[in-house]
Amino acid sequence: MESQKRQGTDHTAAKKIAEGLQLGAYVLKADFDDDDEFFKEIAMKELRETPEVVEQALKDIKEMLKGEPDLLLPDGDEIYQKFLRPCKWYPKSAFELMKRFYKYKQNNPRYCDKLLPSTEKKVLSSGIVIPLPERNASGCRIVVVNCGKQWNTKLISVDEIYRAVMLSLFAAIAEPKSQEKMRNRIHFHGTNRESLIAYTGAKATPVEFGGNMELPDEPLGPKIAEYFCHFEKDFE
Repeated sequence: MESQKRQGTDHTAAKKIAEGLQLGAYVLKADFDDDDEFFKEIAMKELRETPEVVEQALKDIKEMLKGEPDLLLPDGDEIYQKFLRPCKWYPKSAFELMKRFYKYKQNNPRYCDKLLPSTEKKVLSSGIVIPLPERNASGCRIVVVNCGKQWNTKLISVDEIYRAVMLSLFAAIAEPKSQEKMRNRIHFHGTNRESLIAYTGAKATPVEFGGNMELPDEPLGPKIAEYFCHFEKDFE
């Protein structure tokens, strides 16, 4: 009975993930499809991503891991790809990134311990951290962090916001299209809306920030928190 119940729950979650989350005229949807020709071309040009390079990089990083018995991490090509893609499939660089990442998680339990949608449901429901449904012209995910009047400091701590941002980033990194090199891709715009739109594009930017995206005039946090919870198993 328990197995049947779990299978039913998994099926429901998979269905909800596939359908996405309706936000007015937009749909926020996790995208795990890496067969898009547009993104394939970007990956090949910017990340050296070809079947031959991928195969060799996976082989090399697995060999490197054999020499690090104390580095305990989930096994599987999908895990390794999350580190190889941002490093342009250079296994040595990806291996060093992997070690830094897991060392950070080990040394910072206040930010990383039990980092799950269910444990961060309060801050996700608050609407402070909002992943937008549209990507920019380059295919990048955009996450809005509302640390102004939206933030009730008596209810939500800085640590909770940081954890919610990390959770959103981990969710984005799980998508092949979002596993890109980060260097030179973080920009600070201040109040310069034109500078912001130049990077995000008007289509993918909410009206309140000078764009054309008209999101519903209602709290989005609770819906987003619920949608994130469908991915609980992926964060475990």
